[in-house]
Amino acid sequence: MGKLRKKIGLKFTTIVSYCFFIALFLAFAGLLQYLIVFNKLSEDIRNTAQYAVYVFIVVALIVTIAFYIKYKVNIPIAIYEEGIFMKRQKVSIMYSEISTYYFTPMSNNKIKNMVVEKMNGDRFVFDVSYVGEDFVEYFQKDYIVNFTEDVLEKLNHGYEIPFGIMTGKQKTILKVIGTKSMARNHNFTSEFIISKDFFKYDDKEYSWEDINIGYDVQTGNIEILDNVSNTMILTTYFTYVEKGEFSFNIMDYLVDEIKNNPKDNSMKSDNEDTNNSYEETNVEE
Repeated sequence: MGKLRKKIGLKFTTIVSYCFFIALFLAFAGLLQYLIVFNKLSEDIRNTAQYAVYVFIVVALIVTIAFYIKYKVNIPIAIYEEGIFMKRQKVSIMYSEISTYYFTPMSNNKIKNMVVEKMNGDRFVFDVSYVGEDFVEYFQKDYIVNFTEDVLEKLNHGYEIPFGIMTGKQKTILKVIGTKSMARNHNFTSEFIISKDFFKYDDKEYSWEDINIGYDVQTGNIEILDNVSNTMILTTYFTYVEKGEFSFNIMDYLVDEIKNNPKDNSMKSDNEDTNNSYEETNVEE
């Protein structure tokens, strides 16, 4: 699966600590109970000792429940250059198996959950408060590395690629409620489309040479501006868009390609000049 990026889960020292405290309280309870049963304690402290036994057992039970909850919540996950592996479930999610991924936002527009869907339809929800923001950064970076060339090749062959975008209602619901079940079952009801020649949103097409894309790394805010009419086409956050930064990385590439390689336009102008010269020559003759 390539180079290991990050491991997530309960540390060995944490597991040992929980087990030690559980064993310690049970040992105290067992020792006191032994002293009581075999009359090793005087009658005036025997009742107190019996209550202490119950307390130690209850404390051991509470620590055991806390450990169980922590164990269930802290799923061991490893992220690699080419995918994700969940050790306890023995499930791998290779980037080559992913059909899409998206985020659910918090009230401050940061990521609450990352949802990954495999080509077989299985969806996995990763709580960012648990896996960490660097987990998402590694994921997006490696996904971009793995798929950018493939998408650009498809665009060069005439494909039009849609990316879902959350509506205002969907944003509000996910921010206010946003359970893992809702995140897993989310479906985009709006989209924009990327092709080699244009960006399409709200049934309008914009040539790449006519738009400007601004992305604020600190806030995650994205603005797409129509340079011709000097109007805003779309303003959003990458957490509201299917595949997050990936689509905007592709768009940046297409805009830069037009700016840096205006070959088609220059060739067209040269051809027009040649044709005009030819026509003028024929007219003079």
